[in-house]
Amino acid sequence: MVDMAVRSGTTTKLRVDRPDGTSTEIVWHDLGRSTIAYLAEDRSSVRRYGVIIEPDGEVTVTRAVGDEPDQTIGPTSTATLRNPYGATVEEYDYDGVVHVEYGFDDEGRFRTALVKDPWGRQDLELHPDLGRTLSWSCPLHHGKGSWNAWGTLDHYEVSFGDGSSMQWDLVGDRGRETIVGWDGRTVVVEDAAPPTVSEGPR
Repeated sequence: MVDMAVRSGTTTKLRVDRPDGTSTEIVWHDLGRSTIAYLAEDRSSVRRYGVIIEPDGEVTVTRAVGDEPDQTIGPTSTATLRNPYGATVEEYDYDGVVHVEYGFDDEGRFRTALVKDPWGRQDLELHPDLGRTLSWSCPLHHGKGSWNAWGTLDHYEVSFGDGSSMQWDLVGDRGRETIVGWDGRTVVVEDAAPPTVSEGPR
């Protein structure tokens, strides 16, 4: 199921059903949020993980077992890698389900955050001018959004496997939106409001 709402960003839900009646349900809320739920035969939640990438690159992972409320969890394993040029990558694994990597340049400045699960990934890059770009990809769609140094969304795009897509670019105080349908029909909207993801990853 793919729900595409131009003004409210993109939400994608993927469910994997198994022969034993259990299933896994993954939901991506485009920029910076995802949920992975392991469901019993009656569709009740056995275990659920939530992932949020904050605008500053910090990644929060939560876990809930059964009907318990979500609890923030720490990594189950960590590793630090350095390349010959002085850049550093810190790797964090959460229960073997979510993998997070933070990248630092040769001066120790935080530059990138990567979140991977078995079905997709999200990448955040912080720019020297204080802007940022967050991209994502999963089996059903991929896209990205970028914010300027003032935290204002200036670009948003998403493309789907059926050939449809949407792009929004900041023009003045509003923006220009280009929508391509699965039938190839293109619609351009001037003075279009930005998607509600304009506040950034949350």
